[in-house]
Amino acid sequence: MRSRVRTAVAVGAFLLTAGTSTGCGSDSSTVAQDPATRPPSTAHTGDAQPDGPACAVVWKKGATLPHSYHGCTTDAGWVRAQVYECSDGHRLVTYAHSFYAGLGRTISRAATTLAKDQDFQHTMAVCGA
Repeated sequence: MRSRVRTAVAVGAFLLTAGTSTGCGSDSSTVAQDPATRPPSTAHTGDAQPDGPACAVVWKKGATLPHSYHGCTTDAGWVRAQVYECSDGHRLVTYAHSFYAGLGRTISRAATTLAKDQDFQHTMAVCGA
């Protein structure tokens, strides 16, 4: 069991450092979204700013991540949601290498980076269980 958890932790850390959006427990590399409701995937939309909540407003430790979350905005532009598909159908979302939450659940903030945070690594292990 211990080696299985270590393996899951290593896989989770690899996914974070590789910067991919592969799903845990899934062969899917992205989350399917209705193109009509999906926000723009890049920060550059001409002179217009993308619509969406400010990242600083959404990503606060202890706040609830909205079920409808697709991304947020910063001064640099649109930040698309980094979503991991869990084997039980839940979705785990991360932001800025230090925040994470399930859709509609409480946001946690890692004490270090997500790749080094034991609580996040445990969450990723459970996600893939």
